[in-house]
Amino acid sequence: MTIPLEDRAGHLPVPWKARLAAAAFYFGLAPLLRPFRFRRDNPFVQQHANQALATILVLLIVFLGGCIYWLGLSYLLVYQRDLYERLPLLGDSSAPVRDVLLFAPLLLVWFLTWLSGLLRALFGSQRTLPIIGHLARRRLLLRLAFAGNTFVLAAAALTTALALHASSLTRDDDEPAAVYLLYDDMGAVPRWVMNLAFYRVSLAAQSRWGSGNVVVGTLDEHHLRLALRHGRFVCLACHGLDGEITTAAGLRIMPPPRAEAGATPVRGLYVASLDAEHRWRPWMLLEAGPQLHLVYNSACDGGSKADEWQQALAPAEVRTFDRLSAVLEHLLWLWSEGPTRVRAMES
Repeated sequence: MTIPLEDRAGHLPVPWKARLAAAAFYFGLAPLLRPFRFRRDNPFVQQHANQALATILVLLIVFLGGCIYWLGLSYLLVYQRDLYERLPLLGDSSAPVRDVLLFAPLLLVWFLTWLSGLLRALFGSQRTLPIIGHLARRRLLLRLAFAGNTFVLAAAALTTALALHASSLTRDDDEPAAVYLLYDDMGAVPRWVMNLAFYRVSLAAQSRWGSGNVVVGTLDEHHLRLALRHGRFVCLACHGLDGEITTAAGLRIMPPPRAEAGATPVRGLYVASLDAEHRWRPWMLLEAGPQLHLVYNSACDGGSKADEWQQALAPAEVRTFDRLSAVLEHLLWLWSEGPTRVRAMES
């Protein structure tokens, strides 16, 4: 019979099966692993299972705090602009960095703690994590953590299913469509997130005009030209400045100047972009098609040129904001009023 060698502390080494089982709890798999007996029969696995649940509970608390913080910022952004703009920045950082600045250090500390627990599980260490180990000994907190873990796992599964279905309803090609969502991805926003945000509008568009009538793509000159030429409902998820749309990729979009009395208005939008040497190309007019019915422009302060936007795309309705606008209000509009507007459009 082979006798396993002891480690330096005099403990028998933990089998790899137990290490992998303990590590699995750190990935939020507690609701799936609960029926198996190894958690109750193995003190090492039990310890890490409790620590993992406590770690996930801390993340849920941070996430809940982040949601409250985001709602507060959204309120300030819309109703207390002066106060919002006085919030401190990190050097020359822009507003998105300011909006997450408070929680970035907390998330970093949490991630390092989570990684430490995971590595201790994989290396067979039974040393408890600071603070987390104390929380892991509270039965009430563990029950709360398990409930939260179950909710997050179910929410992740539901979000994945909805995102896959939402993505199946949209496309990104040059074929004409009735509905367009063009967004400034800022180099980081994945397309499936925008598909999910546009989900209910996509369902309404499919019911109204059939499948294949929704395009979700980045806000660039090519997609905007197609949207204005073919689209009935065009949503521009973007940022703005002084009545214009600006993108992280170096695109400027503006309506033509308001026509004088008696003059024929120019129908369409002007676009300018940066060349390879970061010089602005001349303004180019993108004409709007006759079928255009509704344009939703989420750009902050786009409403400072509301009359110009309306005249440039008339008779289509153009929705703009003469203030800072929040992501949350655009999401609520897309999931509530947007589908209704699509279903009410003429064939």
